[in-house]
Amino acid sequence: MLTKIPTLTDSLQNVLAHISSEIATPTAISHLQKLAKLSAPIPRAGFEIRLDKENSQVDLQQGIFLQNKEPQILAEHINKLALSHQEFNQPVWNRISKFCKIWSDSSSDLYSAISDIWLEFDIHESNPDLLTPCIFLGINRDSFEPLKTFSIIKIALELLYGQPINDSLCSNLYRCFTACTSPTRISHVGVMLSRQIEALRINVSKIPIYDISNYLQEIGYPNPAEEIEALVDEILDTFDNVRLCFDVGKKIYPTLGLECFFDKQSGLDPRWLPFLDNLVAKGLCTTEKRNGLIAWVGYTTPSNTTKPWASHLIAESLLQPSENLSILDRRLSHIKLTYKPESSLQAKAYIGFVHEWLENKSLVNNNQPQNIRSTQNENFSSTSGELNQSRLNQAIEAATSFLLNSANQKGWWRDFDTYLHSKTSDEWVTAYVGTALASLNNEKAKLAAHQAWNLLLSRRHSSLFIVN
Repeated sequence: MLTKIPTLTDSLQNVLAHISSEIATPTAISHLQKLAKLSAPIPRAGFEIRLDKENSQVDLQQGIFLQNKEPQILAEHINKLALSHQEFNQPVWNRISKFCKIWSDSSSDLYSAISDIWLEFDIHESNPDLLTPCIFLGINRDSFEPLKTFSIIKIALELLYGQPINDSLCSNLYRCFTACTSPTRISHVGVMLSRQIEALRINVSKIPIYDISNYLQEIGYPNPAEEIEALVDEILDTFDNVRLCFDVGKKIYPTLGLECFFDKQSGLDPRWLPFLDNLVAKGLCTTEKRNGLIAWVGYTTPSNTTKPWASHLIAESLLQPSENLSILDRRLSHIKLTYKPESSLQAKAYIGFVHEWLENKSLVNNNQPQNIRSTQNENFSSTSGELNQSRLNQAIEAATSFLLNSANQKGWWRDFDTYLHSKTSDEWVTAYVGTALASLNNEKAKLAAHQAWNLLLSRRHSSLFIVN
């Protein structure tokens, strides 16, 4: 008797009903289902959706993280399928399996440098059965050091290509890494195995607006960057972060992707609504696809789906505390605007789902006594009751670091939502935080306060600042 191999289908079937026919045609859904039957049973997937009316292509992505032994799960899945599917006997899948085994070894450099990978399948109507993925290496943000990380990523690339990368590609990749100065970092390197051109996709995160031109010039970008800077500046009035995405081969290619993110990934950030409306008004998205994206967001639970819950998730739930609920969190991740010199912008949306354990807080015992005064004394006072200056300085330094890292790429601090205008408060919060930072004897804090002041002046209204 043949044993059914768990696959991504086990969780995909629970969320398909929430994908509007306007953003994924029945043909596109059929292609997704076919690929999911061959994908590992790791319930974390995404869909790349073209937002113009003419393009119905939907691509599949699957995220593999170090947690829960996911690299081993993928490697074992590839080995199992290789016994019955000729496609998984191809050298590329053997190399992916080998990569996963090395990556999962806690003593390896890959383990410390790479936090996750994403397999992306480009589903073309002309060849929907193509099983060669692009692989995006997610770089650990906490251990990013340009030179060291470049060396490790080079090893990973040669594992996946099965050969050394050519000198010109290596040289251009080296410049992309060494041009990064904090807070700028490379967040992902994409190995485009399924595409004809020998090139890598580079995603650059946290680059300040004032540094975009310098960075692109240093890596050899062939065009002026003023128009790109202006576009990013406009985007960051709405979004929290923008990634620059470009292809690197024997040269740096001129097409740029601008991936636009809100920090809040779960649920529907109120800023999505006016932004998507703006895309529709500019002809970059259809009204139907806009509605489909919004309708996608939500939670799928065992009680609100008509399909069976994945058996491996049921098994895992038996090991969880009784108050934890197994859910699939359906998210609108980000929008990518594709910039080509002297061409119109194009827009794609990235939606997806991930398995989470939702804690039923009503069942959690929150009646444990807390002696707040005692905690404060322990942290900031000596045994004699005098102020412990060293601990206080540490707390101020930690709080300052938190605030500096909480600003968006443009320098705004944001906090509470103003649902009346579908915005998040930024002017009032930025003024408040900037005032606090300006009072500190810290050069980085004073620079951030100065940048905040310039932002506020740029938003100055006729008589007073308006709380946005």
